[in-house]
Amino acid sequence: MFQKEGNEYVCSVHGEELYRTTEIAIAFSWNQQALQDNPSHMPVIHKHGHPIFVGRWLRLAKQRFLDTGMATMANELFMIQSNEWDIKELRNIFSITGNLVGFLRKHPELMPRTLVN
Repeated sequence: MFQKEGNEYVCSVHGEELYRTTEIAIAFSWNQQALQDNPSHMPVIHKHGHPIFVGRWLRLAKQRFLDTGMATMANELFMIQSNEWDIKELRNIFSITGNLVGFLRKHPELMPRTLVN
């Protein structure tokens, strides 16, 4: 569950604070062709948190996919980040499958360039 306190986002689970950050990043996989072929296919969120840690996870995951010959899967990993999240939208992204798609369509400025048609 996310809250905003001043200029910080606070992520907590069952009342226990996990982290605080002024900017939140989300790493996810997106297979655009699969989404076009089957609209019920949704991106998978893998990681969220401080952009440095999420970015580090993303680079490692991409490299591991590449090292094992899975370039397609590596190319389907993306990250978005912002310091201007609406708390309600942020909560919805994590609690309702498919809301990431709607969010990215609503906020094309955050859409990773490789996903823009």
